[in-house]
Amino acid sequence: MFSLCILVLSCEAAAQVRVPAEWEAHAATWMQWPGRWERAMRPSFAGVIDVIQDYEPVHLLTSSQSEQAAAAQFLTAHGVPNTNITWHIIPVDNAWMRDNGPVYVTEGTKMWIQNWKFDAWGGNFGADIPGENDDLVPRSRCLHARRQFTLERRRRDPLCDQ
Repeated sequence: MFSLCILVLSCEAAAQVRVPAEWEAHAATWMQWPGRWERAMRPSFAGVIDVIQDYEPVHLLTSSQSEQAAAAQFLTAHGVPNTNITWHIIPVDNAWMRDNGPVYVTEGTKMWIQNWKFDAWGGNFGADIPGENDDLVPRSRCLHARRQFTLERRRRDPLCDQ
């Protein structure tokens, strides 16, 4: 009975730490612009960006200044205004930020970023599909998080300090 009580208390404490669902209120949507592997999906990404920026800011990662300029031109050519997009030059390999991006974790009013190792889908799409840059995206995101969030007890996140 005593060990069961401890287990219940631990579960209750752990239940406060959570990853908010994608559909919950959030400050912005983060996306990676489709590179060479997903070039055919750019029109679909443009449509998604067009809709999202009507409701919230879009943070869009591109690998270089020239890729950003090409993406902005593509969006304009497809009727997508650049009215609510914040651009970030962060090298990426693929467009699937949901798979490789930062995982936001909350506990009450505290928020932090988890960084899970991204292995380019375990090589399931071929050994030539890179993922090294994608694996670094959450750490790049920490640079922005430091400016936006107050971390617990004024400590810095060890992930962001690496």
